[in-house]
Amino acid sequence: MYLPTVIIHFLDQLQDLVFTIVLDPSPMAIFTNAALVRFTGINRDTLPNHPEVLRHLIHKDDWQDFLSLASSETPKTGKFRLLSKDGHWANVEGNFSRTDIEAGLAKVVQVIMRPNQPAEPMKAQDDALDQVAEIGRYLGQVSEPAEVYQRLGESVQRICPKAAAVLLGYAKPKGEGYKLEYARVGLENIDRSQWVDIAVSPAHLLDALYTTRVAKTYGEVDKNEEIAALTAAFPFLDTFSKNNSSALLVPLLAGDEVAGWLLALSSGVNAFTSADTSLVTAIANLAGSLLQTVSNHDLLTEAYDKTIEGWGTAVEIRDHESMGHSVRVAELTVRLAKRLGISGDNLVNIRRGALMHDIGKLGVPDSILLKAGPLDIEEIHEMRKHPQHAFEMLKNIGFMKDAIEIPYSHHERWDGTGYPLKLKGNAIPIAARIFSLVDVYDSMLSNKPYRRAWSINQVIDYIELNSGSMFDPRVAKEFVSMILEDNRERRRQLAEAESAN
Repeated sequence: MYLPTVIIHFLDQLQDLVFTIVLDPSPMAIFTNAALVRFTGINRDTLPNHPEVLRHLIHKDDWQDFLSLASSETPKTGKFRLLSKDGHWANVEGNFSRTDIEAGLAKVVQVIMRPNQPAEPMKAQDDALDQVAEIGRYLGQVSEPAEVYQRLGESVQRICPKAAAVLLGYAKPKGEGYKLEYARVGLENIDRSQWVDIAVSPAHLLDALYTTRVAKTYGEVDKNEEIAALTAAFPFLDTFSKNNSSALLVPLLAGDEVAGWLLALSSGVNAFTSADTSLVTAIANLAGSLLQTVSNHDLLTEAYDKTIEGWGTAVEIRDHESMGHSVRVAELTVRLAKRLGISGDNLVNIRRGALMHDIGKLGVPDSILLKAGPLDIEEIHEMRKHPQHAFEMLKNIGFMKDAIEIPYSHHERWDGTGYPLKLKGNAIPIAARIFSLVDVYDSMLSNKPYRRAWSINQVIDYIELNSGSMFDPRVAKEFVSMILEDNRERRRQLAEAESAN
């Protein structure tokens, strides 16, 4: 099968007829959704072995027009005749668009078709798809599991206004019950102090979410005893009576894995429609895939950071920089940033930017970068291109896009005489203002081919002398205070060690 399970599950809920076809080396259908299977009566599991099926389904007089539409580099809309399972040719309108679902295939085209039918049901379908797309974007903006649950719960109550309560959680291992991660009654989130895990799971929930690992949606259930069990487990659900309630249950699936569960409750009978079930299932699967992704966030972040450290070390080796320079300045930059009130993801991006501050030097020729003597005017001009090289190298790397300020702007000066953009004062990103000072400090404390390392006092004097010209005065003042505090602490520790001996 050429399509991911979550995409198949979503396409199978559409009323529209969907073809996925490849054109090279010859036209062939590789997927049809459930609506098209019902309409044509074909067996989609055998499609890859029967390339002739596609041509059989398209009227021979429309075949060339169909291929022309499918071959277009830009989205196209056209009409043609499609063979129905009762042997009649149905007039359909198809939207043709290229897709990147399967890498490595020359041309993969998605065709979404609509037979002639009343407009209102199709408009309802369009509205539903728009809702799914909008909620998908809303969910995709978060990076923590708690935020996924929060936004999913809010979205369910928006598309199902009769849902007076929404519960979200996941199944504990070994059948030990359910963990509640989100609870919303009416328009109010419930205080976590009122939450308890479900120790003994209602049988229907257990059947749907724990004993099976395949895609299984139960939709609306109307089992009073199970709702009563939930109400007993969660006292804040006391608005639901034992005799007049309905529930909508949907697993949160990541492929065939159950990532969690969603339960919407209403005090009315038959409160949820089949359209509600389809919509909630679609967004629940989006959320399930997202939960699987963000649960691996820490491992992914660690992998990114190790990769960045490796790049930084590669630059050090090529530039004959003192080993460990990138890590030292990254740690010191983060410390100073914290003292200046910077927190959260901004610190992550500052550390990454510091580690990669000289990555642009990989674009500088060895004849210039490794030259033993002074550079001439043209060579200085080439060397000063390295921030621009860094920008071009990093701008399209997703996990570096918010860390690019230091590699791009750390040679700007407070008085506007730096490069590459001659930014002045607060126009220079704060991350670059912090790092440029730390970079100079660490460099001056290291031996160079053209001079010996300076003492800390000499470097402090240099920083104070250039505060207001090279460096941001506020940043320089805080940095000097931090260094002096560090020196006092080191002297104290040395004195304690000597007295102990």
